[in-house]
Amino acid sequence: MRKVLLLAMVLMFTLVSIPAFSQENTNLSGTWEGTIYIADIDIEMELTLVLEEKNGTLSGKMTDDWGFINCAIKEPKHENNVLTFKALVETASDDHEMAFRMTAAKTKMEGQWESLGTYGSWTAVKQNEDEEKSTKGFNLKDMVGTWEGPAAFKTSPGSKRILTLVLVEKDEKLHGTFSDEAGTNYTKVEITNFDKDNFIFVVTFQGPGGEYTMDMNMTQKAASLMKGKFKIPKMNREGIWKAEKK
Repeated sequence: MRKVLLLAMVLMFTLVSIPAFSQENTNLSGTWEGTIYIADIDIEMELTLVLEEKNGTLSGKMTDDWGFINCAIKEPKHENNVLTFKALVETASDDHEMAFRMTAAKTKMEGQWESLGTYGSWTAVKQNEDEEKSTKGFNLKDMVGTWEGPAAFKTSPGSKRILTLVLVEKDEKLHGTFSDEAGTNYTKVEITNFDKDNFIFVVTFQGPGGEYTMDMNMTQKAASLMKGKFKIPKMNREGIWKAEKK
């Protein structure tokens, strides 16, 4: 009986002496991407967070596809696989910060953001560079068809217009026609670059001040989804177009 009590005391002392388990941080170095939705101005914003974590020091940079965010993150902190940081948002009307609190794992992080009293969620996936190089990229045959989706100007992201691009193949080259629901007179589509990374084309249209061109620079996001930026130099305007294959 005495031996049993002694063993119990030894076990109790051992358990009390062991420090509480502290979860080891996952190294977050790499590129993380994910989309947030801002209901107040009715837009989707794709965020890219590039992190470097070395010798206990964390630094990073955040950008977005609209061009509102392009900065080094502030006050980064990573403890027990919880990442917090702030990012500066610059708009024509004001500059403000977005605060993030994310729970991180090896290839995915999930959490919340807050800015100017607005809240939302963000899920980011760590990008595998080798996998992206082998799986992403435009294919001539797959591009043929009808691509359609909303476009919005950076200065008024809540105001959207549906654009439609129809692509056909002739003599191993792509040819296209362009239209929108407003009935704009688009006269020509010139495809200037087509490779595994970018699909670049120029659309010519007639406007109130004469002839205009709209430069489109698209990146493939999935087999039937592309997203990119457009510029109308003569109007000094730019925006985002997201198109799905119908």
